[in-house]
Amino acid sequence: LDLSNMGLRSVPHAVIHLTALQHLNLSDNPLTTVPASFVRLANLKSLSLERTKVRSLPVELPGLYELKELRVDASAMLFPPASVCAEGLHATFQYLRKISGANVVGTLDLSGTGMREVPVDISHAGGIAKLDLSNNQISRLPPELSLLSSLQSLELANNPLRPHLQDIAARGLEAIMVYLRGLHIAMQTGKLDICGQGLRFYPDEVTPDWELSFMRLDRNEIRHVPRKVCLLTTLTELSLGDNALPDLPETMTTLYRLKTLSLEGN
Repeated sequence: LDLSNMGLRSVPHAVIHLTALQHLNLSDNPLTTVPASFVRLANLKSLSLERTKVRSLPVELPGLYELKELRVDASAMLFPPASVCAEGLHATFQYLRKISGANVVGTLDLSGTGMREVPVDISHAGGIAKLDLSNNQISRLPPELSLLSSLQSLELANNPLRPHLQDIAARGLEAIMVYLRGLHIAMQTGKLDICGQGLRFYPDEVTPDWELSFMRLDRNEIRHVPRKVCLLTTLTELSLGDNALPDLPETMTTLYRLKTLSLEGN
């Protein structure tokens, strides 16, 4: 079945019911996801996802036991990492099985895989107690990592973490999870409250996409607010009390919805 270059933003539901299908070409479409229900295509031998916006694969995909050929834009993949996808189908499926099996064994070792970003999909493996992300190229941690409620050990050695994450990681797993949980709540509610966590740097994970209405960073040790704070145009309340700020960026004047600004103790 050739569905290439048809402007598809999602896989048509009807495709999942074509259980006799052996070859499926979805290349050159603006697809962003591959549904987990693909596993129903038990006879599928080849799948092409080249030149799409797909950046992650479902952990269920190795259930396609007949699949012999998988074409993706390996260099652009985040999950599995680009370095794994570049090694081909076997390495890709082995990685996905490792993620899926982590729920059972409680341990997930992704050290030295060359990953640049921690895949958000890991958050679905809630049974992970030990996660090793050492010896990679990770600079940030996704807020969704805080959903790993069983996590007891997190290895991050030899990664180029952003300065504020280095500070937090030095205080241990609990500090990391508290910080990421605050970010995750902000993503869901538009309200960021990270007070009294010893931050020396502004949390640069924050993006305009979160549509924050208020941000509270009181009782930290922040010395600088970056100019990009002006992009948070939905802010109505900003509290930066009891930090170490000598001044604020002039771009703050563009926050036209801001009604409350607290700077006491700086």
